[in-house]
Amino acid sequence: MSRISEKVNKTRLEKHLNELAQIGTEKEGLRTRLPYTKAEREAVNLVQRYMEEAGLKTYYDQFGNLFGRLDGLDVDAPVVMTGSHVDTVIYGGAFDGAVGTLGAIEAIQVIKENNLSHNHTLEVGVFVSEEPVRFGAGTLGSKAVVGDFTIEDLDRLRDIEGITLAQALRQWGFDPVQLETVKRDPATLKCFIELHIEQSVVLENKKIPIGVVDKIAAPTNLRLTIKGRAGHAGATPMDLRRDA
Repeated sequence: MSRISEKVNKTRLEKHLNELAQIGTEKEGLRTRLPYTKAEREAVNLVQRYMEEAGLKTYYDQFGNLFGRLDGLDVDAPVVMTGSHVDTVIYGGAFDGAVGTLGAIEAIQVIKENNLSHNHTLEVGVFVSEEPVRFGAGTLGSKAVVGDFTIEDLDRLRDIEGITLAQALRQWGFDPVQLETVKRDPATLKCFIELHIEQSVVLENKKIPIGVVDKIAAPTNLRLTIKGRAGHAGATPMDLRRDA
């Protein structure tokens, strides 16, 4: 009996990767798809087409995140989710985000084509504005899904032209006032898994085809105000200094 992994249509997956890579291309091998721009929305629309061709039911939330759903045997069971993003940094590569997005669709299409039963509903999520380029903050779409945003944040975050995140949402037909509806109840999600291209050189140098991440750096950002009084370094005695 053949393994299910042998059913993956490599030709189809490569075709999808190549087609997606053409969107936003400005220089050979480099592309720019900033969130809520024509190029990024074109990429999302293409991915939606791939989802529907795979037999998934698609929908958007009010933040512009795209989801494709394949119902399981138990529609009340929490969802098993996978996916990634299709926005890029300026002059980004072809695989960051695209591998996780298109690989997820291919995996679920293989499940559907081979009539594999699954208890949990499977869902592919394409989260908008993962890269922190346009609005100076990253993972915006996924933050909205976990409820890590407020309406004030949508008006505070601006791009270099002064366009707010709220304005960008409205431009593409989404309603920032409905931000609360984007938040998902954690009880409705069983887990999330993402396939990602290696962004280091460890696997490549060791010639290991794939690795499983079990630890991750979790940086914390703090905004501090440090007060002090200026004083000449050579002329101000130590006991009279009020250094910041």
